[in-house]
Amino acid sequence: MNIRLNQFIIIYIYIYIYIYLYKYKFIEFHLLL
Repeated sequence: MNIRLNQFIIIYIYIYIYIYLYKYKFIEFHLLL
């Protein structure tokens, strides 16, 4: 297995989840206001 490729995939997944959670929290915060 390519460790560098695995690290890239993990970083990409973390960034995707971070953006998704950020948007979700922003929408939730906006609805609370």
